[in-house]
Amino acid sequence: MKIWSVAVGVSILSASALATTVSGYDFGFSGSGDGLQELILNGGTITLNATDSGWWDNTGFNDNTNTNYIVGFCSVCSNPYFNNFFVFSLASVDVPITSATLSVFNPSSGYSSPLPTEVFQVGSVSTPIAILTAGGTGQVGIYNALASGTVYGTTLVSAATDNAQVTIPLDAAAIAALNGAEGGAIAFGGTLFDAVPAAPEPSTFGLAGVGAIILLWRARGRTQISKDPRSRAQI
Repeated sequence: MKIWSVAVGVSILSASALATTVSGYDFGFSGSGDGLQELILNGGTITLNATDSGWWDNTGFNDNTNTNYIVGFCSVCSNPYFNNFFVFSLASVDVPITSATLSVFNPSSGYSSPLPTEVFQVGSVSTPIAILTAGGTGQVGIYNALASGTVYGTTLVSAATDNAQVTIPLDAAAIAALNGAEGGAIAFGGTLFDAVPAAPEPSTFGLAGVGAIILLWRARGRTQISKDPRSRAQI
């Protein structure tokens, strides 16, 4: 199995360099039984499997029997925007946590976007875990909470991360939260953003426009699907 980790400059993934829009999705067709959803602690001496995972859509809907964790924008879905979450039990951890990496499997055809890359961001969740995992309707606040917490880490995702573990190194704020949650549980929220490239020189705008048209034309054939990426089964 491939392991995918991307090292990128802070200038690309800083909050000021993230768009407020998203053009595609990642982790489509995911769910229990497909790869791993792991929290790797202290350099791999402790590995925890997720006890739950899922998504909330932009209408505030979640089916708590569905462990799929799609994130982003799905043009073929009735409610097209999704944020996701992962829950881990820390009941068995009784040593100081010094490092942490979230490792999440992205299925084949998990990535779909007209853009070559998107930014996957992981952060804290203010919603209590019991409410987060209970499912429901009309709870837009939960959908928003999954994208508005303290940022713990970011990485780039793309078609190259399909059928691979996507790894997100977590920062000092996450380490502090993990140590504070020992003996209990912790949830991570995920959201997807378009990456914003540096502004081109004026002379390059014409070529950039042509390139964008070609890219979108090629992507159209890849992203049009008749299957539902919000569930594990590719029906």
